[in-house]
Amino acid sequence: MLPSTLTWSERGKIEHLRHYILKDNQLLVYRSNNCAKPVTHLEMMKMFDLSEKHTKILIKKCKELSIMKEVEIAGITYLVYSPIYALKAKRISLTIYLIFQEELKKVLPPWVVVRFMDQVNELKPNLKIID
Repeated sequence: MLPSTLTWSERGKIEHLRHYILKDNQLLVYRSNNCAKPVTHLEMMKMFDLSEKHTKILIKKCKELSIMKEVEIAGITYLVYSPIYALKAKRISLTIYLIFQEELKKVLPPWVVVRFMDQVNELKPNLKIID
């Protein structure tokens, strides 16, 4: 359930973004010419018929509430949807755990956290989280 600090309109827009989650990694992408491209603020502007200012406010709010985070993977910037609010795959991947580590530690059992931490050193150098 999304935080109650969001308006109904914001919740609807954020819920709509769930349809753009790429399975297994929670990245927000859309299909164009048989290729997956990242959902950026420009695509959100078109999707929701919002101004640039209101789109940036929505994205900022989502980041502040940890509903989404912005990451750079292989030089491409993506918005990543938190698995706490919507999970497209059956399991949380190590990458997703690393991105939402602080939030997931609060809701996952301790043994799961330990398992993920055992795998962390393999992936960490290739991932950069943008604040």
